[in-house]
Amino acid sequence: MHRARYPGVALYRVEGELLPVPHATPMECPMIQVSTLVFIAQSIPPPPQVSGTLDEAGDPRLWFRIAGRLSTGPPHREKETITASEICFLTATELVRLVRAKELSALEVMEAHLAQIERVNPEVNAIVTLTAEQAMDLARATDDALARGEEVGLLCGLPVAHKDLFPTEGVRTTFGSLVYKDFVPDHNALIVERLKGAGAISVGKTNTPEFGAGSQTFNEVFGETLNPYD
Repeated sequence: MHRARYPGVALYRVEGELLPVPHATPMECPMIQVSTLVFIAQSIPPPPQVSGTLDEAGDPRLWFRIAGRLSTGPPHREKETITASEICFLTATELVRLVRAKELSALEVMEAHLAQIERVNPEVNAIVTLTAEQAMDLARATDDALARGEEVGLLCGLPVAHKDLFPTEGVRTTFGSLVYKDFVPDHNALIVERLKGAGAISVGKTNTPEFGAGSQTFNEVFGETLNPYD
């Protein structure tokens, strides 16, 4: 029998079944080999079902999957299955952690984000210059570096997009103005260079008001960007 205690409820595993016992001491977990627990609060109406697992070291902090979304948490023995759409809604810190831990490849992360851009961008017009092929090449290079055990940056494999106000070497930068509609810089802005140096991977440029002067994202080069939520 394995015993694990969490706020408001103690769970005992007996031959595969969980038996709740009230009035438990918060966050006491004397047995470490407990997995796939289902928690039901006893002092309030039952919440949506929440599932989690303890990591192999017995740390009582949990990974949670609620309504199909994966939250941050410690690594554990079994690799989580994360869909492409879920990848796009993970936090930046979680994405980087998963890539560095090789639980997701940088290529998988990039493919998921490019698929999301292909699906949504025709409606919202947020990405105005897409560098998909370059981004995929950099994602593969990131995975190769990780496989070789090389040191990688703090933002390893993280997809980013730069406002079309920042110069990007070899990639058109218009500043949202017809004056610069064909301008291709020969250098990176400092913020672009530092993100690149930290391992982030650019997917291209996002729309902007002309020279950034305006409260609406519209210009005569690319038109307007719409709100994705309405």
